[in-house]
Amino acid sequence: MSPSGPALCLASAAAFGAMGIFGKLAYDEGVTVATLLSVRFSIAAALFWLLVTATGRLRELRRLPRRDVGLALALGAVGYGAQAGGYFTALGRLDASLLSLLLYTFPVIVTVAAVALGRDRFSGRTVAALALASVGLVLVLAGAAAGSLDPVGTVL
Repeated sequence: MSPSGPALCLASAAAFGAMGIFGKLAYDEGVTVATLLSVRFSIAAALFWLLVTATGRLRELRRLPRRDVGLALALGAVGYGAQAGGYFTALGRLDASLLSLLLYTFPVIVTVAAVALGRDRFSGRTVAALALASVGLVLVLAGAAAGSLDPVGTVL
């Protein structure tokens, strides 16, 4: 493993953790979801190309098959774009802390889907981890239900 790997993971975690806070601050200034996503993806694209150029990997990128590039762009534009749009739309309806907790239930959803599709199998550790994560989700939602839990925000 590269020595910078853990540092990059920590930086990514901090950035994703702060995303809700910066989103709420942007909304307080009147920014729309579309503007927020446009700025976010423009900055990400600029940083990506800067990184590719600085590391000298542009030549490798040019050798990728067009089909792979097209699929990757479609996955990002449609898949990740929809997920990010849903997240920031939900952020307008829910507290950033609750939304973050709901967002990070995706490992449970992915694990159950992988087992249902036959790509993985349940083990004792997997069942225990899913049970703990599910109990945590129930506690979060039960606590939020005591206040005002927006069902549309939760689904988003």
